[in-house]
Amino acid sequence: MLLPDPVVKMIRLFCWVLLIGVFFANTIIIMLSFIPFMFAAIGLLIKPPSKITFERSYTKDRVFSGDTIEISLDIEVHDGTGIVEISEILPRHFEVTEGSSYKVLWKGMGPQKYRLVYKLRCTTTGTYHIGNTAIKVSHCIYGHVHSFMERDPKIIEVSPRLFDTTKAKSISNFSKIPMPLGSVSNLGMSTLEFKEIRQYCYGDSFKSINWKATARNLNKGGYWPIVNDYEKEGKKSVWIYLNVSTSMSMGSNIKNSFESGLEAVNSLADFYLRQNAFVAFGTYNDMQEFIYPGSGQKHYFKILKAILKCSSSIGTARKNGNKQITLKEAIISNKKYISGSEPLFIIVTRYYDKFYDALSDGIDEMSKYTSYRRGGFKIMVVNIIGYGMTASTDLEMLCAELMQLRDYKNIQRLRKKCIWIDWDPSQMSFSKALISQVVGI
Repeated sequence: MLLPDPVVKMIRLFCWVLLIGVFFANTIIIMLSFIPFMFAAIGLLIKPPSKITFERSYTKDRVFSGDTIEISLDIEVHDGTGIVEISEILPRHFEVTEGSSYKVLWKGMGPQKYRLVYKLRCTTTGTYHIGNTAIKVSHCIYGHVHSFMERDPKIIEVSPRLFDTTKAKSISNFSKIPMPLGSVSNLGMSTLEFKEIRQYCYGDSFKSINWKATARNLNKGGYWPIVNDYEKEGKKSVWIYLNVSTSMSMGSNIKNSFESGLEAVNSLADFYLRQNAFVAFGTYNDMQEFIYPGSGQKHYFKILKAILKCSSSIGTARKNGNKQITLKEAIISNKKYISGSEPLFIIVTRYYDKFYDALSDGIDEMSKYTSYRRGGFKIMVVNIIGYGMTASTDLEMLCAELMQLRDYKNIQRLRKKCIWIDWDPSQMSFSKALISQVVGI
């Protein structure tokens, strides 16, 4: 068995001091030489902390961006004596709001239990693995350190926040939100295109009951029939495009323009799907993601899955050397699905002088597929103002306002072509910005 380095050093020290004492025939030096020998012998008899077990619990594994989760870590050290350092390895997008993810423990005689509790704020959309713990154990005498990693990964899914629909309940507010031009009645004729299965509601046709699904529901304890729901004729169509270039990364790891853009896309998709509209989702610039038009709760989860994928893929085209796809090119590639539907186009981006021409060309291309009504086309641009996210002092806030004024001139030209919404996430919520600034409809 190999001896630890501190023990070897103590034995060497013992030998050298002993030789010196013998050489000079000094009894005091000879007696002092046995001190490191005693420490080395006692150190070999006492074992460092070992046989460490963990039991981790979470309050929830699916949260919205900005929510907090509580993590409890029960630790039990069975053998040894010494110092135990425990540190939870967390993703950089998570913020500890209460407690601490780091703890130093003293392990005495006999098995001992400890509990580590802390709260995390999930600030960025995506899928994360939490549960990796770094452990350091130190010997109580000679301080020999042994490090290892305990892996017990748990998947935490962070979704963007939804649109605050409570603010849109009144007719005056609801009428301000742009809607597609196609007819959209929930009472329209049913088509043969299957939408989803749902719980029976008063007024549903007896023929629409799915008896097999109803039987399975009864076995699970449910008592309401399950019916087949089909698409209605005259659906509205909404196309949402998200800018995924690196210009959307303005801000910190905790809060940035891109994260706010994901929140806007998620809120708009959920809102229009609840209005019984077909919703399509696409990205442009650094990567291209496309979800075909669809409706229903199942389609919403398809869009949500694509949003979570975008969260970890921003800037990938530039890093991999792939060609960037402009907004105009993305629309042309999807024109066979757009033609004839007169959809509402929504662009979620952050205005940047470099992309003025590309954004203008994209809006012009969209205007070919929608009608001119009430002084404007059914095209809406959500401009995420990210300057305020990087400002922390009054002087920085003043600089952020000046940079916003610099962009105002070019934005005024774009306002003539579309419905323009400026949203500063550091100043107001998305629902407030959407309801208070929509003009030209």
